[in-house]
This record gives sequence, C-alpha cells and structure tokens, in this order.
Amino acid sequence: MHNLYTILVKKYISQLQQFWIDHFLTRPGNLKALRITMSAVFGLFLFYLLGYPKWGLLVGLGIVAAALTENEIHVRPAIKSTLVISFLFFIFSSLTNILMPHPWAFGIFIVVATFLLTVVGSYKSSYASLGFGSVLIIIYTMIIETPVDGGWYLTPLLFCVGVIIYMMSTIVLVYTNPFQALKNEVSLGYNMLGKYMQTKAKFFPSTAEEQEEIRNELALINIELFSQTEKIKRLLQQYNTVITPNEEKPLRKYIIEWNRLQNLHERAVSSHEPYDLISKKSKNTMLIKGFGKLLYETGGAAQQYAASVLQNTAYQTPTDLTWTRNALENLVKQEGYLEEGSISYLFKNISSIGENLSGNLFDKQYLLKSSPEKVSMKEIFSVKNARFRHAVRLSICFLAGYAIMVMFDLTLGAWILLTSLIVCQQTYNATRQRFFRRIIGTLLGVLIGIILAILVPTPLGQLVILIISMYLFFKYLSSNYILAAIFITVYVLEVYNLQNGSGIAVMIPRIIDTLIGSILAYLSIRIIWPEWQYKHLKPLLIKAIDRNKNYLEAVMNMALPDEVYLHHQRSVHRADNALTEVWKSMRIEPKSKRKLLTSARNFTYLNHSLLSYISAFGVHRQNLDFKDVDFAYLREIIFTLDEVKQYILGNEELDCPPLEDMLIDAQKAEDSKGNELFLKNILNVSNEMKDAALEIKF
Repeated sequence: MHNLYTILVKKYISQLQQFWIDHFLTRPGNLKALRITMSAVFGLFLFYLLGYPKWGLLVGLGIVAAALTENEIHVRPAIKSTLVISFLFFIFSSLTNILMPHPWAFGIFIVVATFLLTVVGSYKSSYASLGFGSVLIIIYTMIIETPVDGGWYLTPLLFCVGVIIYMMSTIVLVYTNPFQALKNEVSLGYNMLGKYMQTKAKFFPSTAEEQEEIRNELALINIELFSQTEKIKRLLQQYNTVITPNEEKPLRKYIIEWNRLQNLHERAVSSHEPYDLISKKSKNTMLIKGFGKLLYETGGAAQQYAASVLQNTAYQTPTDLTWTRNALENLVKQEGYLEEGSISYLFKNISSIGENLSGNLFDKQYLLKSSPEKVSMKEIFSVKNARFRHAVRLSICFLAGYAIMVMFDLTLGAWILLTSLIVCQQTYNATRQRFFRRIIGTLLGVLIGIILAILVPTPLGQLVILIISMYLFFKYLSSNYILAAIFITVYVLEVYNLQNGSGIAVMIPRIIDTLIGSILAYLSIRIIWPEWQYKHLKPLLIKAIDRNKNYLEAVMNMALPDEVYLHHQRSVHRADNALTEVWKSMRIEPKSKRKLLTSARNFTYLNHSLLSYISAFGVHRQNLDFKDVDFAYLREIIFTLDEVKQYILGNEELDCPPLEDMLIDAQKAEDSKGNELFLKNILNVSNEMKDAALEIKF
C-alpha cells in the first residue's frame, strides 16, 4: 500500500510539473499574469488578516499600476526601480488627494502633469513606462470615491505597499533566474522564425493568386520577427550594462543565440528565384511538395529549439526533419539539380537552417555596443516629435474629459480619463483598433459581470471572480485586447461590490464614461496633427532603396567585417518593415485618406522581393567568387535603383552609362548559374520597381 501511495504521489507531482512547464514556464505571459495575481492575493489576504480588507483593494491597484510600469531584468535596477516608482506614485497620488477639492487647480495639475509625464518618454525610453504609470496612479486616486480614513497620505502609502509587494516578486525572480527575460524573448524569436518558415512552405506548390496572399501574410510576420530580433538586441545591451563579471559567460550564450537568429532570419527570408519558375523547372510534383514539407518541418524544428532555450534542455534534431531532408536530397539528385542552379541553392539553404539549429555551424558573438540616448530639449518639444504630438493629444483629451466630469458632476467621471489614457495611441491605426476593442470589451464585460454578480452574490465568491479576472486581464493584455477589456470590467465590478455592494449600479456610468473617453481619444488622433500614412510613403521608399543598395554592396564586399555586414542587414529589414507598416496602416484609414494605396502595396511587394533576393545572395556570400561580370551587374543594379529614386523624387531620368556586352548576354541566358542567378533576379526586380516608379504620382 505504501508503494502504491508513493507511485501515485510521484505521478501527480510529475503531472503538476508538466502542467507548470506547458502553461507557465513555456508561456512567459501567463507566468507574469500569475505573478501579478499572486502578489495581489498576498496583499488582499495580508490586510484581511490585519482587519482592513478595503485597504487590500487599494494595495491591489498599486500592484496593477506597478506591473504596468516596471520592466526590470536585474536585481540592482529592480531595487532602484522599486524606490523610484514608489516615490513617483506617492507624490502624484498625494498631489491628487490634496488638489481634487479645488477643481481649477486640479484641472491645471492633471493637464500639465499628463503632458510632461508623457513627453518625458522622448528623453529616455525607460522613462515612458514611468510616465504612464504615474498618470495611471493619478486616475486610480481619482477613481476611489472617498479618501481612505487616516488622511491624504494613507492612500498613496497603500499604493506604495502594492509597489513593494509586486517588486519583491520581480527581485526574487531576477535573482533566482537573472536571464529569464532573455530566455523568454529569444525563445519567442525562434517561435516566430518557425511560424515564418511554415507559412512560407505554402509556396510549394502554389498558384499565382495564392502567392500574393502568402506574400502578404509573410510580410506581416516578418514585421513581428524582425521587431523581435531588435527587442533582443536592446535587451542584450541592457544586460551588458548591469551584469557582474561572473555573469558575462552566460550572457555570451544569448549573444550567440541572437546572432544565430539573425543568420537564420536572413536564410528564411531569402528567395532564390520566383516560385512559379522553380515549379516549371521540375515536372516532378513530389520534388516541389518536398520543398514545402522540408520548410514546414524546419519551422517545426525552430519551434522545438525555442522550447529547448526556454527549458534549458538539449535540442535534438527531429527525426521527421532528418527523414524529409534525406528523402528530398535523393529526389534532387535524381532530377540532376544537386550541384547547380536555383533548386540546388534552395535545397542547400533550407538544409543549412536545420543544421544551424543543431549548434554545429554557429559560434559568433557579435554585439553592437549601445549608444547613449541623446535628445535635445528642442527635439523633445518639437511638433515633429511623435511623442510630443501624442502628449498634446492626450492632455487635450484629459482637459475635455475633466471638464465634462466637473460640468455634469459625474461621480465616476475619472473613468473617462482612464479610457482616454488606454485608447489614445500615437498612431491612427492603433487608436482606431483600441477604440472598437475597448467599447466591445466593456459592453461584454458589463453583461458577463452582471450575470456573475447575480449568480455569485457572496463576498468570497466575488473575491474569487476578482482574482481570476485580474489573472485573465494580464494574460490577454498583449494578445487579445477585447478579452482583456472584458476581464478588467468584471474586475472593476467586483471591486465595487466588495467595497460597498454597488458593482451593478456603477456599470451604466462605466459604459457611458467608456464611450465618452473613447470618442475623445478617437477625435484627438483624427483632428490634432493627423498622421496619414501616404505622407510617409516617399521618404520611406527612398530610405528602403538606399538600404537595399547598401546591403547589396555589403554582400559583394568580402573585406567588410561581419559586424558591419549585420548592421546593413538589420538596416534594410528595418526600412522594409517601416514600408510594410505604412501599407498595413493605410488599409484601415478613412477612404478619403487612402491615397497611393495601390502604389504602396506594389512597392511593399517589390521591396520585399528585392530584399529576399539580396538575402539569398548574402546567404551564400562566403562560398562565392566575384568576377568582372558580377560587378557589371552591380553597377547596373545600383544605377537602376538610383533611377527609381529620381522618379520618386520627380527628377529627370539619369543618363545610362555604357554596360559590358557580357552583361547583356548573361541576361539572355535562360537558366543563369552561379552569381548571375542571384544578380539577374535582383536586376529584374529593380527594373520592375523602376516601372512602378514611373506610374506613381505624389
């Protein structure tokens, strides 16, 4: 019997461990939501035991605000951040309590404070979250119906207790696992890489109509993937400034992973020839489907690699990937494509991704040092500064919202300001999305909250719903804002129920205030310095063309250090993503503002195609020898791209320099080989861009 109990206990422990790994260790968002919720539970029960249960609710608000403010990765900055956040929360909450009885003084205070706390993010990026949290704590102080008995200073102190409780969990986490943040982001990067490759696998086989849809999907995934590599870079630079000498060796491991991810990103993005031409070259449909299968399996391997990074386990190449690669290699041999041509390069490139994941081919540790953020006061307070414009819009929203609150004597009018703070974003696209999602989420949250309040009327049941709602709010905050809005609305209802039993009664005012705050936020971005995307198209096109030229020249400059080559690689992706973002945002702007939408779409596709072909060239650069004909190609490509720039700028066509006869002959070849295979594709897309530039009218 004793042995049976032992076996059952071990089984349950094993199941719990697996549950922890599947739902929290491998899902950092869930882990953070759990940490926030457990901090709030601790605060609630601590003050319940002390005999002040309502104080625990205020501590919970402090925990929520702290969680939305901090983003620390190491013990020393986390301790410093605890002190700074506590100080700011105490000051701004105290000023709110002192000034609220004086509407005129408080109105001036909240508008000026909101503007300064928002614009300060331009000076240093880390200040942006501190500013947001401070504005949030002002609104939280307003939302509390009456100051807690004990004086104006008690509410701010309770907020600070919440900050300390939450930050203690952060300090414990970064002390016990100082590289957890890096693990999370590196793992997410490899997951996105896997998603990109599995989407790209749809090309094999595909029709022309399907390819357009796939390219659209890939362009959007590429934005996320490259943004993730940039996020990892910034995080590495942060670590580089705070780690101790004993932590330098573990950090090098993640520097290697970052460089590996960049290398694999270049390989995944690369295109060796138009996919319909590749399909035409082989009549063997199994061969084409085999490429799709290999890409898909390689994407799955990247996602398994992501899990191994997160769990600190050894990565094993999946058996399915090895089998698929060997089977495809045999097919490529049978077709006679193993040694040359686009099919050969494509097979070698995809195979190298799987081999690189095994850790045998990559050990480089390039990391660019972070440069100090230098922004002058003139730049900060300039209309050209996006954050300055955002600060002005948000301040005007608060001015209008507070005026409505005072004029109509709205007891819960602070929710107008809270909604404006959440909905008002720096771009029209982001604000419009938040506008609809906030309203839909609030309406559904009110409906669900009222049903739950009726079904579960007891304080204990409402407390359980409150805790679950807090967890689900943070779980979905960054992935599904409608769900997040639903659960934060349920959370608010339960807070009011636990305070004074008025949860259902305040839901109608919450709906009205949410509508007012959302409309104010939407009108601010629609009227005050609206940034319609067509205005950004010309400079972004010029930048993208210049970055592609630099990237191509870097590929053919074998004397260039790898660090500089990687800089050009990142720069061209940054420009490509900016162009894609403009086209993506342009599609949901008002119809009257969707100028140049077709041109933006065409140039987005062409620019990404150009980048893909240059990336394919870059993937094989270490194994290529360049001849005179290659540099002749390079001169014509550079000249063609310069022509594209001139057409976009509205200038006359450049005089074409004489080109070698061998270049013209090479272009007539039906199946180019070696370097000409890559350069011909790059030149063809450059000419397509020139044709598109002839038609665009700014």
